[in-house]
Amino acid sequence: MRLIPYLLLSTWLSAQGAVGIGISTPTERLHIQGNLRLDGAFMPGNNAGLSGQVLTSRGPGIPPTWQAMPSGWTLWAVDAWNPSSTTSLGWSCTGCGGSSPWLSDCGPNLRMLGGYNICGSGCYFEKTFTGLPTHSEVYVEVSYISVDSWDQNGCCGHDNLQISIDGVVRMRCYAAASYGNPGVQRTTDASICGVSGWQDIGPLECSAYAPHNATNLTLRISSGVDQAANDESLGILSVKIYIK
Repeated sequence: MRLIPYLLLSTWLSAQGAVGIGISTPTERLHIQGNLRLDGAFMPGNNAGLSGQVLTSRGPGIPPTWQAMPSGWTLWAVDAWNPSSTTSLGWSCTGCGGSSPWLSDCGPNLRMLGGYNICGSGCYFEKTFTGLPTHSEVYVEVSYISVDSWDQNGCCGHDNLQISIDGVVRMRCYAAASYGNPGVQRTTDASICGVSGWQDIGPLECSAYAPHNATNLTLRISSGVDQAANDESLGILSVKIYIK
């Protein structure tokens, strides 16, 4: 009998149909202020996944999916940013516009490291991870957004993201669809990260591999665009490190 008054006091329904638990101004369909305890399965898209799988974001408005861990690999570290993030999580930036922590918003529900008017031509983020356990290989996965006019043509360049591991370039990735590619339509106000008239693409993934056995790991994520950050820029959503 005591539970009913408690629920009435701690649960709110907004005019937009959003439910808040512990918060009187919910901003999502379900907004919980505090911890969430789950005694059953978490089922995005009505799918509980399989033992050993990890949950991977597909960006705002799309349910995350369960994916198998790479065989023999262990997820050792994750740096990710969300709408409440206030730090760069130890990443430094060279060539960034603005000041630390170099965060920007992409719409109301997405925050990223870098982004519009922050990380354009000549910009790179870097961080040294310490205390890695015994291992022989490392695998790095970067989720990112190409903000504004990334080009893939002879006219204006081939903009990319570059991953370096301990000072060695291991991978360059190009947006799968961007300005100058046949069949890609750019429409006004297609952007939620930068200026209108350019279509922001992502989340995209770029992965890099290297033999590695040291206890420290230095990652550098470079913006391979060739124009200023108010024209084209790089936004990083997350960085995952797997070891084997």
